[in-house]
Amino acid sequence: MTHTLLEWQLRKTAGKTKLQAEDAVCALISQAYADYERTLQRQQHALDTMSQELNTLNANLRKERDEKLAESERRFELAAEGASDGIWDWQALENRLWMSPRCQEMLGFQSESKTGTIEDWYALIVPEDRAKAQQFIDESLNSRHQVSATLGFLHADGVPRHVICRATVTRDSSGRPARLIGAHTDVSDFVRMNEQLKRAQEVAEAANIAKSDFLANMSHELRTPLNSIIGMTHLLMGSTLPAPQRELVESVHKSSANLLEIVNDILDLSKIEAGEVTLESLGFDLSYVLDSVLMTLEQLAREKGLSLVGRYNPSALPYIVGDPLRVSRILMNLISNAVKYTEKGSVEVFAQATPTADGNVEICCEVRDTGIGIPPEKQTQIFDKFVQADTSTTRRYGGTGLGLAITRELVELMGGTIGVESAMGSGSTFRFVIPFKTTTQISALRDRKKRKPQSHGSLQPAAARVLIAEDHPMNQILMTRLMEGFGISRFDIVENGRAAATQAKTGRWDLILMDCHMPEMSGYDATREIRAGELGTKRHIPIIAMTANAMTGEKEKCLRFGMDDYISKPIDIDELRDILGQWIAFPAAAPDSAFEQITAAAQEEGEEDAHNGPPVDFRHLQSFTDGDTEMTRELVEAFLTQSRKNIDVLQASLSPKAHNDWREAAHMLKGGAGSIGARGLSALCEQAQNAVCDISVKSSLLFDICDEYTRVEKSLDEYGTQTRLP
Repeated sequence: MTHTLLEWQLRKTAGKTKLQAEDAVCALISQAYADYERTLQRQQHALDTMSQELNTLNANLRKERDEKLAESERRFELAAEGASDGIWDWQALENRLWMSPRCQEMLGFQSESKTGTIEDWYALIVPEDRAKAQQFIDESLNSRHQVSATLGFLHADGVPRHVICRATVTRDSSGRPARLIGAHTDVSDFVRMNEQLKRAQEVAEAANIAKSDFLANMSHELRTPLNSIIGMTHLLMGSTLPAPQRELVESVHKSSANLLEIVNDILDLSKIEAGEVTLESLGFDLSYVLDSVLMTLEQLAREKGLSLVGRYNPSALPYIVGDPLRVSRILMNLISNAVKYTEKGSVEVFAQATPTADGNVEICCEVRDTGIGIPPEKQTQIFDKFVQADTSTTRRYGGTGLGLAITRELVELMGGTIGVESAMGSGSTFRFVIPFKTTTQISALRDRKKRKPQSHGSLQPAAARVLIAEDHPMNQILMTRLMEGFGISRFDIVENGRAAATQAKTGRWDLILMDCHMPEMSGYDATREIRAGELGTKRHIPIIAMTANAMTGEKEKCLRFGMDDYISKPIDIDELRDILGQWIAFPAAAPDSAFEQITAAAQEEGEEDAHNGPPVDFRHLQSFTDGDTEMTRELVEAFLTQSRKNIDVLQASLSPKAHNDWREAAHMLKGGAGSIGARGLSALCEQAQNAVCDISVKSSLLFDICDEYTRVEKSLDEYGTQTRLP
C-alpha cells in the first residue's frame, strides 16, 4: 500500500512538471519501498516478540519479588513470635500500628499479632507513665538514633509490668518521619530483684547498725555485773580468809580471767569486723614493747618450766610510727599461744628491721616454740574464726580459736602479712611482717594499767568529798566498798543524772564519778547541765565518766560532753585510784593486793535451767553479803522496793508511746534480779527489754514477770524467816 501511494504521488508530480515518468524507474522505486516496508514489518514483529518476552519476564520478576517479600514477612513474623522481646511497627503517616504476638503475650493477652493505632499503644500504659510515653515517641521521631525508656504497662492480671521500650525512626525521601520500629523487653523480674536487693541492703545496713548497738549494749550488760562480781572477789582476796575459802576465791578469780579472755576476744573481733577499730599513729620503741610482753608472760612460762627468750638486738630496732597497743596485742597473742601449746623446751622471739626503698622499714617478728606442732592441712585454717588445729586441743588447752583470727585481722589492718611453718611434734614458727615509718621521737605511753599509781592531787582522802552517780544497786555497794578502801569517807551516791546535776549545784563536792547510762537523765546530759551552770564562774568540778560501753569513740564522746576523764567498766581499781590521784593525794605506799588490776569478766549462770530452778539462788546472794544479815536485809529490801516500782512502770507502759519507759524499767528490774540471784526473773526481764513494741507480746511477758516475781518474793520471805533477818 505504501509503495502504491508513493507511485501515485510520483506520477502526479511528473504530470505537474510535464515530465514523462518512466515506468522502469517507478518500478524500481516502488520495489525499494516495498522492501523497506517488509523490513519494517519484520522489525515490528521482532519488537512485538521482545515486548511479549519482557512482559513475561516482568510478570515472573513481580511474582518472584512478591514470593520473596511474603517469605521475608513470614520469617519476620516467625522471628517476632520466637523472640523474647516484643516487636512493634508504627506507620506514622497512616497511623497504623502492628504489634507482634510476644507484645501481647508479655501483657497477659492472647498470643497473636495485633493491629491498631498509636492511641491503642498509649492505652496499654499505666496512667502515670503516659506523659513519659508521649515524650518517648516524640523523641524517637525527632532523633536519628535509637531512643529507649522504661514504662509501666498494664497487665491482664492487674499488676503493672516494667518494660524497656526501644524505637528507631525511618524517614521518607523528603526526610519526614515515616515509620517507627521498636521492641519491648519485659524487665519486671529484674526490677523486682533490684527492689529485693535494695530492701536486703537496707536490712543488712540496719542489721549492721543493730549489730553495733548490740555490741555496745552487750558490752554494757557484761561489764556492769562483772564490775560488782570481780570487785567483790578482789576485796575478798584482800581480806583474811581461811585457806579453804581463799582457795575457792582464787578459783573464782582464775575462772573469771579465763572468761574475760573469751569475752574480750569476741568483742574485739566484732569491733574489727564492724570497722570500729581505728589505728593510732604514735612514735614508739618496738624493743620496749617486746620487753614488756616478755616480762608479762615470763611468769607463765616459768610455771610450765619453759624458757622464754627474746633474741633481738634493741639497738638494731629503730623507733617506728604505729599503734603500740595493737602491736603489743599481736605479740601477746602469738607468744601466749606458744607458751600454752608447749609442754617442754622453749619459746624464742626474734625481731629485725629491714630498710625499704622508700626510706621506711619492714619489721619481721618470729615466735618459735617446741610445742605440739600443727598438721600441714590445718595450717591455712587456724587463722579462721573459731578454728583450732584439733578439736581435742579445745578440751585440753581451752580457748575459743579467736586469738589467731584477731591477730591476722590486726596484722592485715596494718598492711602486713602473717604465716606459719610447723611440723607435728617439732614445734611451730609464726612470722609476721608489717611496714612502718621510722621516727626519731617517741610518744609517752598513756596506758594507766602499765604504770604505778601516782598522786598529784592535794586533797587528802579523808577530806575529799566525792559524789557518785550510779543506778545499779550492786555497783552502788561496790563503790561504797571502794571508797572505804581508798580512805574516802565523805561520799554520797545518787541514782540518776538529774539528782547528780542538782547535787553539783550545791558546791559541796570536790569530784563526781558519773555513770553514763542512767534513768531520767543520762550522765552525758547531767554533765552538760553542770557545765552550763559553771559558765561565768570560776568553779569547775572534775567529772569522771564511768561506762560499760566499750565501743570505739566512747571516750571521745565523754570528753566532748565536758567530762574530765574516763574509766570503763568493770572498774580497774588501780586505774580508778590513778585517775582519782589527779585530784586526791593517796599514800605513796603500794596498794594492797585487793587493789591490783581488776580484769573484766563475766559470771557463768551455771548449768541449772533458770526457768526450772529455784526462784532465787541464795548462794549468789551470800557471796556478796558474806553472811552479814544486816547487809542482806538492806539488799533484799532495796530489791523488793525497787522491783515493785519497776513492775508498776511495766504495767503502765504497755502502749507503744511508753515503750522507752518499758525498756528502762525492764533494764532496771533485770539488773536487780540478777544481783539478788533471781535468774529466772532476770531472764524474763531481758526478754522484756528486747521485746518488740507490741501490746500482746508485752502483756504476755508482763504476766510471766509478775508470776515469777511472786515466786521470788515468796522465796525471799521464807529465806528471811529461816535466817532471822533483822
